[in-house]
This record gives sequence, structure tokens and C-alpha cells, in this order.
Amino acid sequence: MTYSTCNRCGAQIPETSTFCPRCGAPVQRVAPAEKPKSNVALYAIIGVLLAACIGLAAWLFLFNGKGDSNATVAEKESAAVAVKEEMASSKAESKAEEQSAEKEVEKTTPSSSDGVYMGLWGQIGDSENVDFEMNGTSGYYSYERNGQNSGRRTLKLVSYDKRSGRCVIEAFSNGKSIGKFDGQFNEIDVEDDEGEHHYGQSYAGKFTSTNGTVLDFSMYAD
Repeated sequence: MTYSTCNRCGAQIPETSTFCPRCGAPVQRVAPAEKPKSNVALYAIIGVLLAACIGLAAWLFLFNGKGDSNATVAEKESAAVAVKEEMASSKAESKAEEQSAEKEVEKTTPSSSDGVYMGLWGQIGDSENVDFEMNGTSGYYSYERNGQNSGRRTLKLVSYDKRSGRCVIEAFSNGKSIGKFDGQFNEIDVEDDEGEHHYGQSYAGKFTSTNGTVLDFSMYAD
């Protein structure tokens, strides 16, 4: 049996008694202190809430990141498509311009088998006894001035339009350009009453030297 002590006389009081057996004083028992309630459940709830918050934050972060990534990829793909289309358009325009330029060149620049053929004599400025020959796209010429021969100069066909007769030929001396002949080239093939053909050529116009001098020239052949 458990005993307690009387507060008045100090006698031992059984736990079942409500009065002290010695002095009769009522027993004042102190209620046992309540044990603190366990906080395990509270901690568990807090843990669950924290885990939920962390999970939600992680999901939002990943979702937004993925969305941004998808948006970025879409923008890059769209930009790449636009660049490709622009490059294709530019390439097509460039090719069209190139083809147009090639056609223009074809009109005025002969191939190796489509040049101008001439063997002429005449005058360039005050130079006489001009020997002028073209064979396709290349040739030569020489002249005399004050009794001295110029020596052979090289000729290169720049352009020849058979329809209009305009013929531009560049002249070279020792590999360097010295000027251009720009004139009208004509060919004549006349058949007489006896069936004979009379062939003639003429080439006349301006010779512009690289130093700016402009000379008249006139050459022909029967």
C-alpha cells in the first residue's frame, strides 16, 4: 500500500484515507501531473504539408521550365524556317539575276566558234597602211606612222552584235590594254549577173586609247 504524509502532524496516511488517522485533518492530495501529449501527430501533419509544398513547387518549376523550353524551341524553329526561306528566296533571285546577266552577255560576247572574221586595210587617225585581221575572237593589227612600223599589236573581241553590226575590239601591246575599237562592222556579199560573188567588208568608228585620246578609224576590204 502506498502512503502519503499528513501536512499537519506528519503521520503516515494510507492512500485510501481521506482524513489523517492521528489528527483527523483532511487529506489534500495533489493531482498527478499530466504527461505532456505527444507531438508526433502534429509533426507528421507538418511533414506531410511541407512535402506537399515542396512537390508542388518542383512540379511548377519543371512545368514552367518545360513550357519555356518548348516556347524557345518553337521560336528557334520558326526563326530557322524564316532564315531558310529568306536564303532560298535570295538564292533564287541571285540565280535569276545571274541567268539574266548571262543572257545579256551571250547577246554581245561570242563564243570561240562565233566570232568576227575580217581582213582589212585602212587608216587610224593619221596612221596609214593599217593591216587589221580578226579570226573569231582574237587577231592582230599593225600600222605605219611617219614611215615607221608599229609592230604587231594583239586584238581581242569584246562584243559583236550581228544584228546591229556593232563590234567592240580591245587592243593590247606587250600584254597591256592600249585602247578599244568601237565601230560598225558590215559584210557584203553581192552576186552579179554572171553569177560571181563580190565579197566586201568594212569597219569604221572610234578608237579610244587608255590615255583618253579618241581617233577615227576606217577600214575596208574588197
